[in-house]
Parts: sequence; C-alpha cells; structure tokens
Amino acid sequence: MIDQITKLIAPLHRRVRGMVARGILRLVDDAGGVQRVQVQVGPQTLDGIDRPQMYGFTSHPPAGGEVVVVFVGGNRDQGVVIGEGDRAHRPQGLGDATAIYDHRGQVIVLTADGIEIRGSGRNLRITGCPKVEVDGDIEATGDIKAGDISLRHHLTGGIQPGTGDSGEPHA
Repeated sequence: MIDQITKLIAPLHRRVRGMVARGILRLVDDAGGVQRVQVQVGPQTLDGIDRPQMYGFTSHPPAGGEVVVVFVGGNRDQGVVIGEGDRAHRPQGLGDATAIYDHRGQVIVLTADGIEIRGSGRNLRITGCPKVEVDGDIEATGDIKAGDISLRHHLTGGIQPGTGDSGEPHA
C-alpha cells in the first residue's frame, strides 16, 4: 500500500521539488519590456527566463551572479527570477547602512551620518536641471568652475598689491 502511494505521488513530489532552484546568471537580454536572462541550473541551461524588476529601479547584472528561480507549476519553461546577487561585488562591512552598487565599484551608501557617493574614479554628472540648490557649505579638494571661470586660477584686475583684503563679494 505504501509503495502504491509513493508511486502515485512521485510525479507530484518531483514537480514540487523542482519549483524553486538556485542557478548562475549567464546572459541578459535587456531589449524588451521585461528583461530576459539565460540561467544555468545544474547542468541545464535555460533561456528566456523573465527577470521582472521593481518599478523605478532597473539594472543589468553581470554574468556569473547567483539567481533564485521559481518555476510556475514546476514547469522549467515558465521560470521567473525572484532574486539575484553577486558575492564578488557586494559591499561588505556596512553595518546598518544601505547601499546601491554595481560591479564597477560605484556605490551610494545611506548611513545614519548621511549619504556617501563613491565614484570609483568615474565622473558624477547632473543633467537636465535648470537649477541646483544646496542648503549648506560646499567643500572641494579640486578646482571649482563657473562657466569658464576657475576659482583656483581666476585673476582679478584692478587690485592693489599689499596686505589689504578686497572685502566681501558684491551681488
């Protein structure tokens, strides 16, 4: 009797066991409305797996990262990536901070003390803003330019040499 029950539920058991799997991300197709990926699960390579993303956030993860895939009804033709990570690039030692990061070393860290942007040697660009307002001091170790005028290398004419101060700037 037990053997008959085991034999009867074996297909269901295999299907349930195959509903969730861990795998390795191999390729990303970012052309459509839903990103599709190629995932390797054990010896099997699966193409066209949906990778939905939360509204307002998107990314193009590098190959080699780990994924968790759910297969609807245990069917390997209906996979959906529900999570992914990359141990090689995840920032560590953040304490209770939150970070957004990529595989190039660029990181935005939200801490109790403030926000830190680590550019990893790359430029930070703000575009399409008619005005940028800062409520506080700005400090820079490099030069600051307004148009073509450098604060470090700007020369002002009509100033008498000596030890006197020029006074406050005028609007």
